Amino acid sequence: RVEDEQLEAAREFYHIGQEEMKPMKQTRTLLRTLLIAAVITALMGVTAYAGGLFDLSSREVEQDETFHVLFQSPYENIEGDWHATYALEFEGEETCQAVHYRFGRLPKGYIGFDSEFDEDGWVARTDWEEGNTGLIPWGEHVECSSKIKGSYFISDMYYIPQFVDDGALILMSHVPDQVQEETRDGRQLIKIISEHWKDYHGELHEMPTVHYILLIDPEQGWVFALRGTASMEELEQIAEAVEIEQTEEIVQKDQFENPYDFFDAARG
Repeated sequence: RVEDEQLEAAREFYHIGQEEMKPMKQTRTLLRTLLIAAVITALMGVTAYAGGLFDLSSREVEQDETFHVLFQSPYENIEGDWHATYALEFEGEETCQAVHYRFGRLPKGYIGFDSEFDEDGWVARTDWEEGNTGLIPWGEHVECSSKIKGSYFISDMYYIPQFVDDGALILMSHVPDQVQEETRDGRQLIKIISEHWKDYHGELHEMPTVHYILLIDPEQGWVFALRGTASMEELEQIAEAVEIEQTEEIVQKDQFENPYDFFDAARG
C-alpha cells in the first residue's frame, strides 16, 4: 500500500498545467442532465445501456468507496486504494479487436506532438518498456495545446475487456458537475463538465472548467476519451471528425494487470 504522502504527491501530477485551485466555501448540489430521458436527475442514479457485446452502466461513486489502482510510469510506481467520483462499469466479452484512430481535423490553433502520429496520421502507440503497465497494452495517447487560447486537450483509447465484470473506468478526482448522456449512431456519448475536484481527504475545491467527451462503442468494445480545458464545442468537433478503425489484433482481458483505469484530464 502506498503511503498518504505518495498519494498526495501523485495527485499533483493530475493537475499539471491548471491554475491554482481555491477551496470552496460551500458544497454545491451536483446534478446530471440525462438527455436520453430528457430529464434532470441526481448523480446518485445509475444509467445502464445494453448493446452489442458489452453492457455499460454509469454512476456516481459512493463517498467511502475505493478502487485498487496500479499506476506505473517510467518515473514511479503508485499502488493503493483510491477514491473516485464517477465510474463506468461493464459486462460482456473478455476479448475484442484492437483499433487505431486519427483526427479528421483539429480546432484552429491546436498542435499535437509529431512523435505521436505515424506517417498516415494514425495515433502511434506509446507503450512503455516491458514490466510497466501504465499504457500497456495498446496505449494510444495524445496531448494537444492551443497557442491561441492556452487551452489543451488529451485523447486516449481504452478497451472494455480490461474492465468487464470486476473493474471500472473511473474519474478519480474531478467532480462531474454536469453529465449528459445520449445514443448516437449506435454508440454511447457521455459529455461531462467538471468545475471542482476532490482531494485525497474528500475536500471539495474549485478549479478551471474541464470538459470531457467519452465515445463508447458497445459492439466493438472500445472507449475513446477526450478531455481538457478546450471548450465542449471544440471537443465535439474533434469527436465528430475522428476516424476509428479496427485492426487485426486482439485485445484480451488477461493482458491487463489491473481491471481499473482513470480518465481524468491528467497531463504529462
